[in-house]
Amino acid sequence: MEPEIRELEWHAINTLNERYCVIDVRSPHEFDLGHFPGAVCLPILSNEERAEIGTLYKQQGRDIAIRRGLKLLGPQMPNKIEALHKLKPMHTKIIMLYCWRGGLRSAIMAWLFSVCGYAVYRIKGGYKQFRQQVLQVLELPRPYRVLAGFTGSGKTALLQYMKTCGAFIIDLEDLAQHKGSAFGNLNYLPQPTQQQFENELAIQLSAYDTMFNSLNQNELPYIWLESESQRIGSINLPQIFFNNMVSAPLVNWIRPFDVRLNRIISEYGSFTQLQLEQAVRRMSKRLGGLDTQRVITYLNQSNIHAAFSILLNYYDRWYLKSRRADMDNKRMVWVYESSEMQFSVIYKSIKLLVNDRS
Repeated sequence: MEPEIRELEWHAINTLNERYCVIDVRSPHEFDLGHFPGAVCLPILSNEERAEIGTLYKQQGRDIAIRRGLKLLGPQMPNKIEALHKLKPMHTKIIMLYCWRGGLRSAIMAWLFSVCGYAVYRIKGGYKQFRQQVLQVLELPRPYRVLAGFTGSGKTALLQYMKTCGAFIIDLEDLAQHKGSAFGNLNYLPQPTQQQFENELAIQLSAYDTMFNSLNQNELPYIWLESESQRIGSINLPQIFFNNMVSAPLVNWIRPFDVRLNRIISEYGSFTQLQLEQAVRRMSKRLGGLDTQRVITYLNQSNIHAAFSILLNYYDRWYLKSRRADMDNKRMVWVYESSEMQFSVIYKSIKLLVNDRS
């Protein structure tokens, strides 16, 4: 009996009740640029082999390229199967795989894995179609609510608390692996590629859409985001998504300066003097020569409190400028000012404010 290989649309993946493993059979370079979130790379060809086949295809035609590709793959088949077995794909025998366009590469690997006893789904349209759907998902308008506040307010921590209470949260800084300032990459985590950031964001938005379809209109939850500039480190928020975000109602959370300063010191004070000084020098053009030198002097004296006081005042000026721009653009802004420390009380107050004004 011939092994069965089925085809599946990208949007139908979430409808499967069974567990599965998603495999990207493109080259490692293609995978690194961007892939379906959660997929694993099991390439049919290496980067160099793919380049060779591509050259043959252009210079000598499809048939010659295919024959060369099969010759390269033949001796490697046992290794491909062994690599698949080592993955132990979620203790399931269901494989979903894709290549660039859902063509020859995925067809060959689907056949190989199916004869090894796996139930195989080929994703129609491949990664190219997935990327088209990603861009469409990012452009859709949704009921965003944006939490803003002066630096050090604890916006990210509050949003994470809200998530534990059932609110739908998308943490853009976490997806971008950057905190959106000169100090944003002190953790030295590599940022994703632009494509991969968009892929991950689209998956989270799609999860919201799936939930939305199962709810009544009166039960529709908001998507909470933290206020961000369009650029987070090396990542740019997609233009239409960013436009939707900056036009959404915003909660301006006001906390006392000393509370915010203490939070900033507790968060960044543990980094070395060299790390902090390098971050300050990266922002020296905006901070100004005099304040830059004052901050560095305080850092050299281990006077973290004085150094971060200057920096916090600098960020406060930029924040006030952003809020003035919101007013000029007639954006809906709701102010919540409190010295309250308990997130449970803060969230309850913000939720009442938003529900009352929406």
